[in-house]
Amino acid sequence: MRKEEYIHYYKIENDYWWFKGMRSIYLRSLKKAYNGKGGLRILDVGCGTGRTMKDLGQLGDVTGVDIEPLALEFCKSRGVNKVTLSDGKRLPFKDRLFDLVTLFNIIEHVDQEDELMKEASRVCADNGKIIVTTSAFNSLWSKHDIANEHKRRYTKRTLRDVVEKRFRVERMTYTNCLLFPLIWAGIMISNLLNKDMHEPSDGFYDIPKYANKALTAILRMEAILLQKINFLFGVSLLCIAQKNHKSD
Repeated sequence: MRKEEYIHYYKIENDYWWFKGMRSIYLRSLKKAYNGKGGLRILDVGCGTGRTMKDLGQLGDVTGVDIEPLALEFCKSRGVNKVTLSDGKRLPFKDRLFDLVTLFNIIEHVDQEDELMKEASRVCADNGKIIVTTSAFNSLWSKHDIANEHKRRYTKRTLRDVVEKRFRVERMTYTNCLLFPLIWAGIMISNLLNKDMHEPSDGFYDIPKYANKALTAILRMEAILLQKINFLFGVSLLCIAQKNHKSD
């Protein structure tokens, strides 16, 4: 990911609807997966500026790693100090150390998906879990993907193929479903009007406060719905899986 995106995300992550709403989805989904259990040893791979780590602290003790030094500076400025400079494919931790390994919007950035999953499995405890979130559907490819240096987007099938080599999928669902028609239309129009797809844009534009609040509320409502149902389509994917002992 470009440094410009780290800087921009650090400025807006606290309150911008996408980040705020998706954190609600992640946290509620994990609390459901663990039946409200806390005291977990958690590793956040690709922790970015550390904002999600603060929320994960509700579930236990969180360690973060990121490959970008600037990201770790932002983490520390948030008071998130348990962070290490590291590539997710070469983690500096002993085997089976963590109860939960999180890969929030990371897998689409790497060339060697299986190397990332193999290393996540190595540091994951027996009966531990992993949560993977990522971008869905290649038809939604846009300047946002270019700005974030994505390699690909996924479907349930393609993500399952990657995860199930080393983990047993407990739950997989699309997310950001309620806003899918609006986002899809926006991307299609933007792609048509902007012929130069090589010009990156993260897509997180300034919007009025009332719109930001409304969009946040929609994602929070989706987080509640996801306690009961899985969605058949959406802008993003969420997968929670348990470590497969055969992967050791």
